[in-house]
Amino acid sequence: MICEKQEVDRSLSKFAPRIEQMLREVQKRRLGKSVAMVPQHMVDDGINATRQLLGICQFDAGPCAEGIKALKNYRKDWDGERGVWKDRPRHDSASHGADAFRSLAMTYRDIPVEAKPYDGPYDPLGDPIEPKPRTWKYLAEMTYDEFHRETGSEIGKRARRRVWV
Repeated sequence: MICEKQEVDRSLSKFAPRIEQMLREVQKRRLGKSVAMVPQHMVDDGINATRQLLGICQFDAGPCAEGIKALKNYRKDWDGERGVWKDRPRHDSASHGADAFRSLAMTYRDIPVEAKPYDGPYDPLGDPIEPKPRTWKYLAEMTYDEFHRETGSEIGKRARRRVWV
């Protein structure tokens, strides 16, 4: 779970229970074991980091529909008086989901990867059974000589003639 440092600093002063509530929610939903602080950064840097991260992301359309909608609707406002785009993005319902993804984009390289729980077979005592490495090759992986060496086949080799005397 990621939260911006600025948000946490504000909540420490007035709303300390917000952090505790966030930590309880992280544990309840099993979203991870810790909360990472996002260093304060320029919004444009975060948007560029988001663009880079989007290039390598894959989303599950069902569970991520709300977040995808927020990312698609994240935009800047047009300043009609000056005829230019405003410096800041529009603050609306889409900005919350997009800001969350922007926070991820700024820190995902720093977050340690949690170990995946073992999901293989267990022995009767409950200990995990580690798979043994394969010591043999499939036929498609073998060379012609390896096949004949392994099978003891004489095909393709000159057969010795036995002479009976």
